[in-house]
Amino acid sequence: MSTATQRLRRECVGRIVADVDADLVDYRTLIETLDTLHRALVDEQLDALARAHDRAAQLVGRLRARARRRVQCLEQAFGEAAADTMAPVFQWLDNPARETLSARWQALQASAARCKAINTRNLRDIGTRLQALDAVLSPASVKATYTPQR
Repeated sequence: MSTATQRLRRECVGRIVADVDADLVDYRTLIETLDTLHRALVDEQLDALARAHDRAAQLVGRLRARARRRVQCLEQAFGEAAADTMAPVFQWLDNPARETLSARWQALQASAARCKAINTRNLRDIGTRLQALDAVLSPASVKATYTPQR
């Protein structure tokens, strides 16, 4: 392997490791933000809901940007076939660094799964509230609780 390829891989792996660490921080913040969003929804605090939504959108944007950069680094350093897997990075690292990154990558995947579960809960609760509003306000419904006068 050429020196240039070695240097490119070292730089890309360094960027990937730094991005995984940054993702872990942002996922922790996103979990807190999604919980805040849920509390604001339950308590019907519209200002807090809007702020939490904006913060979550900002965090998701950063996470997506780093994910795109990770794919680009994998492709540059290890070829197009490596774009969908971290395996080449793990294979390239020595054992202590490999174990550290592997643990962080697993924590990152667990955090992403936690965010997905919280988001599913939030969406379910929003859907329930929308159904309740529809039942109360819909003039098309025979059982409408409130029908505005025309």
